[in-house]
Amino acid sequence: MKSRFNWPLFLSPFISRVGDSLYLFALNWFVVKATGSTVILGIVEGFGGLVLVVGDLLCGVLVDNFNRKYILLASELVCLLSCFGFALIIDPENPATWQLLLLTAGLDTGIAFSFPAAKAIVPELLAPSALQRFNALSNTTLNLADIVTPLLGGLLLTINWIDFRTFLLLNGSSFLLSFGLLVSLKYQPKRVSDHRLSLLESLRSGFRYVFQHPVLVENVILSGFANVLFAAVRLVLPFVVAHFYGGDAQLYSYLLTGLALGGHFRRASLGGEPPASVQNGQLSRFTCGCWCGYYCRNLAGVSRFVSFCCCLRLCNGLV
Repeated sequence: MKSRFNWPLFLSPFISRVGDSLYLFALNWFVVKATGSTVILGIVEGFGGLVLVVGDLLCGVLVDNFNRKYILLASELVCLLSCFGFALIIDPENPATWQLLLLTAGLDTGIAFSFPAAKAIVPELLAPSALQRFNALSNTTLNLADIVTPLLGGLLLTINWIDFRTFLLLNGSSFLLSFGLLVSLKYQPKRVSDHRLSLLESLRSGFRYVFQHPVLVENVILSGFANVLFAAVRLVLPFVVAHFYGGDAQLYSYLLTGLALGGHFRRASLGGEPPASVQNGQLSRFTCGCWCGYYCRNLAGVSRFVSFCCCLRLCNGLV
């Protein structure tokens, strides 16, 4: 019998998100602080993006054809082992690039499979009348995690003995707790048909469906472009704070919180808009953001950070 609420499925993504957000906060801050540039950080995040793309291509087939609880458990296990394993060998003051790449590969592989599996398992466990409420509460807590964790990260950086290894251990602990919650999940998988599409057939079917619907193609292109801009903002933010604002970790945490709040308010404002208006509104904000960034960049006496904030707001409106 399906229930109206599921605590393990509700808490597990939230706890994982808190730990992972703290880790990303620390990764960006400590790598830029150690190297004085964003080159290594850009390589690591670009590599992580490729891992996510490959994972996204594979996860649909696995989630549709195998036990979703086992996929969730395996994903959390890969993440927690990556965090605890590299916490033992990594140099927190000057982490090696190869270590960061392998760590990113492990974490992003787990995340690529965990999120789709968690979304797919919800309708199997909850009554149809409870799905909307559960999804709304779950999304709200995930947004809350994005808002609160930069403040928590900034607070932790005020403690002298806390370093990058500490954040890795915190992230690993969050995945360990999430793993324990998922173990307690009562789940009976649906019987899968004996006729399964191969990976290649599944990919062909998926791409064929997308290209038959132009709106989906537009959304993919716009989302991809927006994510590139957003990633660029997140990449350059610790560098700007370190070089123009004296390496103030508290300021860095406030800016990330503001970024998360802007995204939350933007998503809330789109709640009742029809799809066409949303796309037109995004393109309008994109155009206005470009002009504002260009104008502010050329104003005499205006800080470079003003232009940076305009671009940051532009990305926020697109996402």
